[in-house]
Amino acid sequence: MAFYETVISQESGWGWEVPVNVPESIREVVASLYQMKRNILHSVAGLPEDQVWSRIGPDVSAIGNLLMHVRGSEHQWIGHKIGHRPLKRDRNQEFAQRGGISLKTLIEDLGRVDRDTREILGELSEETIKGFRSADGCSIPFILHYTNHHLAVHLGQIIAVREFLRPGYRLYGSPEPAAQP
Repeated sequence: MAFYETVISQESGWGWEVPVNVPESIREVVASLYQMKRNILHSVAGLPEDQVWSRIGPDVSAIGNLLMHVRGSEHQWIGHKIGHRPLKRDRNQEFAQRGGISLKTLIEDLGRVDRDTREILGELSEETIKGFRSADGCSIPFILHYTNHHLAVHLGQIIAVREFLRPGYRLYGSPEPAAQP
């Protein structure tokens, strides 16, 4: 648990303050994006390793798959589309994986993509934001809103799987419901 607490509370790396060099026009959506990532980390903190790859149904992704998927998506949408980083992603493998990657490694992979995202967003100017279109025609605000929404959807899935695996689990430590007679 100490590893996750360190990652969640660090002021560098996965810090949550929007860097001052992020342009004003995107600061709010970037703050929300960082909050979604923080919530994802909170939702997997303390997750037993045997539950990282547990599937609660044949068509339900494991938490490990969802972590791989949000990492790949953020890299594609921000790293590749905005930052022009080479696209390194196998979306099918994100969902086909059946284990073999520790939670610590999955979180470290998320951290590497987060560092790229921070670097890319910190290098933007208002002029760049206004004139930017990705190869497929997306604006930077659209990409950031899409990525934020995507993270929120998968955060909900992660929480639902955790609740199924450990009834009474709550993201923010609210009291577990009393046992029903």
